[in-house]
Amino acid sequence: MTSTLAHDSIMTPIEAIKQRLQVCSHRYVGLGQCFKKIVKIEGFGALYRSFPAQLLTNLPYHSINFIVYERTRKKLIGNEKYNLFVHLASGSVSGGIAAAITTPLDVIKTILNVQDPKFLNIALLLDSNPQARIMKADQYVIKGMLNAARTIFHARGILGFYTGLFPRVMFCVPGCAISWSVYETFKYFLSD
Repeated sequence: MTSTLAHDSIMTPIEAIKQRLQVCSHRYVGLGQCFKKIVKIEGFGALYRSFPAQLLTNLPYHSINFIVYERTRKKLIGNEKYNLFVHLASGSVSGGIAAAITTPLDVIKTILNVQDPKFLNIALLLDSNPQARIMKADQYVIKGMLNAARTIFHARGILGFYTGLFPRVMFCVPGCAISWSVYETFKYFLSD
């Protein structure tokens, strides 16, 4: 948990900038300008707006990944001490399952980071604050996981929480397969 907290403290602003550049590239001219514009217009806290969502995505992701990997590896490895293909397969399965299960949280995190105008209009309509009703969508900010979740649900229904499921799984599968295989390879050769 401590490593996830440290990781997310550093990576949340980087993830926010990366996602803004991916989704709203027309608004920014590079990494530095994106950082400066976010801080100037929305404040430094905007870079950490998705921190709770990031943490609540990564904690279960890593836990599920570890548990599924260990169980899959134990079922497949049999009496062998080391089998590269078992580690690759187990890592692929664990990464895919962990990614699929945590996709709804990842979608919420992405909405908080990107602040896409399509979602801002919906969030603005859902807000019960009378002051929000007189704001323009480009002045409104989706704050908090519940606000983001409600916005996603009203915009896309329950399936909206699984937007990008396949690309997320396909991104995580090879990464986990490689990571677990490298770990097990080093562990095997260094323990002998």
